[in-house]
Amino acid sequence: MKTIGLFLALGLSALGADKPDLRLWKASVVSLAAASAADIHSSRGLRELNPLLRGQGGTFDAGKALTLKGALVAAAVGTQWLVLRSTGGRGRKAFAYVNFIMAGTTAGVAVRNYGLRK
Repeated sequence: MKTIGLFLALGLSALGADKPDLRLWKASVVSLAAASAADIHSSRGLRELNPLLRGQGGTFDAGKALTLKGALVAAAVGTQWLVLRSTGGRGRKAFAYVNFIMAGTTAGVAVRNYGLRK
C-alpha cells in the first residue's frame, strides 16, 4: 500500500498549474493507474479466474498481471493522448470521465479482493 500512496503523491504533484480540464484528465490518469496497482496488489496469492492472469497452480501471477494491465492502461492513455493532441485538447473531460469510471470499477474489484482475505 505504501507504493500506491507514493505513486499517487508523485502523480498528483505532476498535475501542475495547467488548464482545469487538463488537470482533470491528468488526475483521472493517475487514479486509473493507482486503481490498477491496487487491483494487482489485492489479487496476490488469490485464486485467479482470468486465464491470462493465472500462473502455476491457478493462482494470480503478479508478473503477468503487471505486464498485461500496465500495457492496457498505457494503450488507453496513449490513445487518449494522441486523440487529444490531434483535436487540440477537445474531449479531455469526456476521457477523464471514462478514466474515472474505469478506475472506480477497478478499485471496486480491489476492495472485493481485499475482503476475500478476511
